[in-house]
Amino acid sequence: MSTIRLLSCTIMLVAFVSGCQRMTPQPETDARNTLQTFSETGTEEQGVNALLPVPGAESMKGYELYSWKEDGQWYFSVLIGTNREKSLQEIQAPEARLKGLEELKPLLESIPAGQYITWLSRQSLAFPPEETVTQVQEICQKQGLELGIIK
Repeated sequence: MSTIRLLSCTIMLVAFVSGCQRMTPQPETDARNTLQTFSETGTEEQGVNALLPVPGAESMKGYELYSWKEDGQWYFSVLIGTNREKSLQEIQAPEARLKGLEELKPLLESIPAGQYITWLSRQSLAFPPEETVTQVQEICQKQGLELGIIK
């Protein structure tokens, strides 16, 4: 009986130890490495493409909407929600950049009803004039999207 108990404990200990991996601190990444770091998390897509919405697809963590003004023009990006803060490089990447409401509207209309969109801002980003914010709200409402604005 004690041999079986010893054998069982040994097997459990070996299983436990083999399941543990040595945790080494990750080196700090700068903006140049952020896209590559994200692409190494197991997704098949590379860089910011892994964050871009797929038309008709739901996102477990919703979507993030960003806006900024550049050279007199308003730009937007819509990225899949994750548990981490996006870098400015990811937000303003050419693949994610939408010029004006003309490009934002069809993207929002491709997101299934019931999805949550969080419109965020931070340093180097801005919200457009209230008229444009109202138009985005109307597009989301018509599409059945839940829009939260965090200023």
